[in-house]
Amino acid sequence: MIDGLSIAGHMGTTPAANRTRASGVLVALTGAPTSPEVLRRAARLASDEGAKLVGLHVRTTDDPTSTPPALAEQRQLLATLGGR
Repeated sequence: MIDGLSIAGHMGTTPAANRTRASGVLVALTGAPTSPEVLRRAARLASDEGAKLVGLHVRTTDDPTSTPPALAEQRQLLATLGGR
């Protein structure tokens, strides 16, 4: 998560009253078949925290021009879920 929950707080070892609220949830857009499920889970986390949902796709140096075919659909889902 962006700007927020420490790993300890996120893992439930810090009492809820002592946790810092996240300002954003960062989710990877990979083009993988499981990505829509991951996007929806990230959207629920963002909603639960009152945080922004931000998607990120990182291109590798192996083929910096390659874009997975499913990436456009995942970007659309991200926007539908209120992310950017």
